[in-house]
Amino acid sequence: MELPQTVQTHMSADLQNALVEFHKNEIIVLKDSRGGYGKYATYEKILEKVRPRMHEQKIFFQHISHPTAGGAAIETVIYGHGGCLSSGVVRIPASKQDEHKYGGAITYAKRYSLMLALGLGGDEDVIERSAAEDLPTAVEAKKQTAVKKAPAGRAAPKKAKPNTAGSEEDAQRSELWAASGMKDATTLETAKKCYALYEKGCRNRKLDPLPEVFGRWTERNFDAEGKKIV
Repeated sequence: MELPQTVQTHMSADLQNALVEFHKNEIIVLKDSRGGYGKYATYEKILEKVRPRMHEQKIFFQHISHPTAGGAAIETVIYGHGGCLSSGVVRIPASKQDEHKYGGAITYAKRYSLMLALGLGGDEDVIERSAAEDLPTAVEAKKQTAVKKAPAGRAAPKKAKPNTAGSEEDAQRSELWAASGMKDATTLETAKKCYALYEKGCRNRKLDPLPEVFGRWTERNFDAEGKKIV
């Protein structure tokens, strides 16, 4: 098969500086959906995070579709400041030969090529964690997912006695959170250091630090430059 003609990368000094500024502060892209192979960040969630930062740096992207057999082939090109940067072609096969699966392949290819062009990873690469006010909510969510419905034709199990273990763990987490100095953190970098202390305390007490909620807290409390929102 003939190789597709991709956009030739031309990295101007100003575009390079803009990309450096783009990556100056970590971009938090939490995995907000679940597929057959686990959780992942949707294309819409990625756009929600990267577009404001790209606008600040006066750069933009374009997806280019290339012909390919049995799937999608997408190239993402970053433009700005008299230069451009290509991701190369990202090919994703369609699991079935119908419109729906082709559409899914295109979306996957757009997501992967955009992250590749911008040099982004998944949220496991970003150590952004939880907040004290979110801890009880996260605990309850985990409890709810663990509850199983009684099979049809069988009597519902007897109501269990109240379990105080969860509330005791919540209290310990809140104590560790306060002791870490998190509420006094004025920058995202300081918050990370405080979280490291909190996480260490949870490990010592054999507690789950509930890392999935810290990203939400940082989004509410820090701006794009990592400064505390007053």
